[in-house]
Amino acid sequence: KPLVIILLTEKWLDSVYFIQILAIAYAFDPVMRLNANVINVTGRSDYTLKAEILKKVALIGLLILSYSFGLKAMTIALAFYSFADLYIVSFYVRNVTGVTLLHQVKLLLPIICYSVISGAICSFVKFLLPSCILQILIGGCLGILAYMLLVYWFSGNIIVDLRKIKK
Repeated sequence: KPLVIILLTEKWLDSVYFIQILAIAYAFDPVMRLNANVINVTGRSDYTLKAEILKKVALIGLLILSYSFGLKAMTIALAFYSFADLYIVSFYVRNVTGVTLLHQVKLLLPIICYSVISGAICSFVKFLLPSCILQILIGGCLGILAYMLLVYWFSGNIIVDLRKIKK
């Protein structure tokens, strides 16, 4: 909300809901794209085509179901589509590599938790400060700091790996 107020002015406040839902919808897009690349690298572009066909059928179905309920429902349907997208592509990744979606989620779970905690801190700061600029600056800095501390405390091996890469 504060970012929309600063960048787009208050007349765009109605868009905040849509931006938040779309942020959730596209949060796993990098994972889905990585999975699609894994399929293509293994030479199974036929799986990519099958996945795209299934995904488009799911998207059309969700849009048809949500159309009569309005734009908010269609946005939520798009969020559901992104999870369906991830599931469909992960199904083909499992066929190619043996890596399941559950295994991928287990690998990403710490990152998801760190992000949720950092986001909660940013949201909490929003309620404490009156100014949108302060909310973004202080909330953003605290969120980044919290994320970095969580990574350092619970995933120290990542720091060691980054130091090795740097050398």
